[in-house]
Amino acid sequence: MEQRRSKGIKGAAHEDGPECVIDTYTQGRYQEVPKAWRYAKLQTTEALLGLLRERGKRGLPLNRIYRQLYNTNLYLTAYGRIYRNAGSMTPGVTSETADGTSLETFDTITQALRQERYQWQPARRTYIPKKNGKKRPLGMPVWSDKLLAEVMRMILDAYFDGTFSDHSHGFRSERGCHTALREIYRTWTGTAWIIEGDIADCFGSLDHNLIISALAEHIQDGRFLNLVKKLLDAGYMDNWTFNKTFSGVPQGSILSPVLSNILLSKLDRFVETELMPQYNTGRKKRANQTYQSLIRRAHQLRKKGQMEAAQKLKQQAQKLPSVDPQDPNYRRLRYCRYADDFALAFVVMYHQKSTPFDPLFDAPFRAFSMAVRETQRHPGPRFCEPGARAMPPLTWVGERFAPRATGVLH
Repeated sequence: MEQRRSKGIKGAAHEDGPECVIDTYTQGRYQEVPKAWRYAKLQTTEALLGLLRERGKRGLPLNRIYRQLYNTNLYLTAYGRIYRNAGSMTPGVTSETADGTSLETFDTITQALRQERYQWQPARRTYIPKKNGKKRPLGMPVWSDKLLAEVMRMILDAYFDGTFSDHSHGFRSERGCHTALREIYRTWTGTAWIIEGDIADCFGSLDHNLIISALAEHIQDGRFLNLVKKLLDAGYMDNWTFNKTFSGVPQGSILSPVLSNILLSKLDRFVETELMPQYNTGRKKRANQTYQSLIRRAHQLRKKGQMEAAQKLKQQAQKLPSVDPQDPNYRRLRYCRYADDFALAFVVMYHQKSTPFDPLFDAPFRAFSMAVRETQRHPGPRFCEPGARAMPPLTWVGERFAPRATGVLH
């Protein structure tokens, strides 16, 4: 009789079965499930990331993504990816490291997330030397923050990677410097001028509000966006002195590369949808009349049986371009970006090589520079107060940009 009564009480332990608990977070419903089932019912990492990739490719928004942060399988995958890193045993502002990580560590993080009480710890700031003698700031987050940041990175990367431009190669899976060079080698033929540069203090000057706005366009979950905002405002400890962060992504955080890519993807789309259509003219270059004439004469001689003469004309034609390089009605703007480094290539008539800074080149670059300013905390001209001077993110000489490298690709 006592055993029957205990079975009627919600959450009571059954003598003939596993212990049950009240789970209010399973699919948003009030359910009573065995403790042993709580981890078995969670979605696998591969299945979840696959669904996120599909939604990203189809342009569907993310709803209620915050609750996926309760999934222990994601933390197991995140641990497997970062525990072997060199910095996993480096402490942050606390002594917590990868050593001693267990399921209880994941439960502590998820319980704080369920109650929306998770607080990012400020990163411990250190400095590493650069080649030019200066020092680069680097943040050392605590281990729990690294685990949660890796879980969020996997979610964001799976969803947004399919939405990024094909001209973006930095901090992306199966992409890198070699894919960027391959694109330049294969598609930048006939380039007359290349303007190459980088965005000054890119990761330290990205505007927090713009980052959150870029995320909010695709993620319809206020709790997830608030968690990202807390990370951006977490600050850092420099010589055990707390400093606030008003702009930029956290230096050394696992989430920083994907957050910068999400915001800079707007720059890529601006180039693809506005600059390229405005600058590009002509469907293709017109045919080279000299080349066509030699090919026709060779074909006629071949019909008459004069093979040797036809072969000589063909070899002579092969030394000439098949299209007219002096076609004034054809021009192209090429673009490639790796993280904060970018390159703009101009395919124009050869006689314009000596005047790289005429209005033909200057107009698209000025528009590009304006788009870069709008991603940074420093306001551009359209946002400046009267009499204020904007801080250009690029290197200018006088009123024109000084390219660090120029050349010709044939």
